[in-house]
Amino acid sequence: FQYLTANGWPEHLLHSSTAISADGCIALNFAVNSYDFEVEIALVQNLSSKPLSIARLIGSTSGGAELRSTDLPGKAGVPISAGEQVLQPNEILIIPLRLGFDGVDTAESTVSAEDRALEQKHVEARSRAVQDSKSGTKFKLFINTDIKNKLKRGKEPNSYEIVKTRESFTPHAAPVQKSYSFGPQWSLAGLDLGGERVDFDKVVPDQVALTVGGGEGSCPILYAWRDEEKRWERLGKIIHNGVSRLKQQTETIAYDGWVSRFRIVEEELERSHLDRARAIIVLTDGSSRELAPDNPALLLRDGRYVELNADDEIEVNFSLPVGVAAASVRETRLIVTGYYERYSALLIERFSRKPRLKGDVSVRAGLR
Repeated sequence: FQYLTANGWPEHLLHSSTAISADGCIALNFAVNSYDFEVEIALVQNLSSKPLSIARLIGSTSGGAELRSTDLPGKAGVPISAGEQVLQPNEILIIPLRLGFDGVDTAESTVSAEDRALEQKHVEARSRAVQDSKSGTKFKLFINTDIKNKLKRGKEPNSYEIVKTRESFTPHAAPVQKSYSFGPQWSLAGLDLGGERVDFDKVVPDQVALTVGGGEGSCPILYAWRDEEKRWERLGKIIHNGVSRLKQQTETIAYDGWVSRFRIVEEELERSHLDRARAIIVLTDGSSRELAPDNPALLLRDGRYVELNADDEIEVNFSLPVGVAAASVRETRLIVTGYYERYSALLIERFSRKPRLKGDVSVRAGLR
């Protein structure tokens, strides 16, 4: 990232945002914007029976060694310096066009236009209430996080108090999600074949998506049902270190009070395998009870897994023993056993077992 931004840091490149509701008591769940890395190339194939000499490439050029907005104009209809190329019959020339970072608006695919307009209305109302308050008015937000910082501590462990005055708020402005390019950028419009110009028709590029595994961990996400607020609270990642079956993990997540419903969601490009889930409740008198889930597939640690692919989810419910009141539960501990596999690892394993496809593949359109 330091290399990409060495010659400049575009405005709005990185930002975090969250949905705003009319209910000021609902916690804000901020997420950082993300990008899809894309490599655009063009493939030119000689389908004739004779060698083909390409004198020049015709198109537009722009950019250099800086991260910049993709929509910057380039010089159109000029020769691209690429040197003369000779293509033998059926030979394919690969021409790199662009290194791109296309912004991914995750909210765009999950929020309807009507809900987005309603959210904007709530944002403006909340912002207006802040700006209309008296000078020196203090606004406080209490958060719970394992991240240690120098903020004023709250009464509970890992709780912090954030305080802002009215004057420290700026007018509301939603960040703009853009796409960026890095390095020289070409737009191929045609070829010069020994003095004869051949123009390309504008076509919609083909797209090939590749899943690449990195060193960063992911894992399924746990939610708990807040009965008093009638909403799901995101508790974060679970079985974070269980990155394969050999590294299967058992993790305990503690929650204050009585929690009867949990939801496990696979939000990454991976497959989760859940072997067992159980709960232990600690009562105010110091005693504890173990509870079984409502899903029989998660009763025992028997190697028979519940599988969750990307975007799959499962709800795990528990019931209190007869004679135990919810008010007498001091703590609920969810214990989950399982592991997960990234899709990239599954693909690598699959192709290492099976022979690769054989034969010639002709591609006539551009690949993105």
